[in-house]
Amino acid sequence: MAAARAIFHSPLEQRVHADWVRLGENVAVDVSVEAAERALEASPDHLINLVSPAYDYVGIGVAHGADGGVYVVQEFMQLASGPPRQPAPAPPPPAVPKRRAPAPARPRSSPERPPLPSLRPLASSAPPQPSSRLTDVFGRLREFDAAVTRSRHH
Repeated sequence: MAAARAIFHSPLEQRVHADWVRLGENVAVDVSVEAAERALEASPDHLINLVSPAYDYVGIGVAHGADGGVYVVQEFMQLASGPPRQPAPAPPPPAVPKRRAPAPARPRSSPERPPLPSLRPLASSAPPQPSSRLTDVFGRLREFDAAVTRSRHH
């Protein structure tokens, strides 16, 4: 995406050869990993992929484009027989950005397999939040992004 200077979805159903039930993908471009993360979390359609308890695995890629954009892709997978689930503690809500973030591309779920039933609404009225593991991954990506950005300016 960074080389093409455009965001687009990949054909996950053609690339993933595991015995999957559900695939999803979020893509975004922004000025930093943190800004892309905020934009994806602010989008209800993208947040569904981020907080879905159905997904067993997530892969995240980041590339810095020659155009100055930071390209982010998040790929999600639910295996037919996933690992046992451990309940994760609820993370604190993220800070609300003061500026409106650019709209990321629409999320995509694989059309080849029937979608799972809709998730039950949460008991509380608070919006769903990314898992603590995903929040940790984004924290490490922000640190990496800052290190890459510093090295490019020196």
